[in-house]
Amino acid sequence: MKSFNLTRAALIASALIAAPVAAQTAETTTTGQAQTTAQAPAQAPAPITDAEVTMFAKAALAADKVQKDTTIAPADKGQRLAAAVIGNGLQPARFNEIASASDTDPALKQKIQAAIVAQQKAAVAPTTPAAPATAATPSQ
Repeated sequence: MKSFNLTRAALIASALIAAPVAAQTAETTTTGQAQTTAQAPAQAPAPITDAEVTMFAKAALAADKVQKDTTIAPADKGQRLAAAVIGNGLQPARFNEIASASDTDPALKQKIQAAIVAQQKAAVAPTTPAAPATAATPSQ
């Protein structure tokens, strides 16, 4: 059951990852469709900190890579997803809580999407800026 929940959360995370890309390429991202669920939480989750949003973004990106990796056997994906989440500082249960909360909290969803975009930009940005090329001038 935990593997299923983590897989569902990874799919939600994949949707969160795809959303910023769509937002960058299209001016409007609203579809007019509201997603409804009949699930009532058994207990209110703890408040989600900015640090957890960052960890969730990193974990979501890592989980997305696992989900898309066709070389990983389906039977091994659950374990790999859990390792990706734990490796980025969150326990799978907390990752699932944050993913579920993002379904119903538009502000949280937006924070997560911004964190994902920031992580993606950081991944492609050079680690050290290149020094500008200067011509050597003889001093006289």
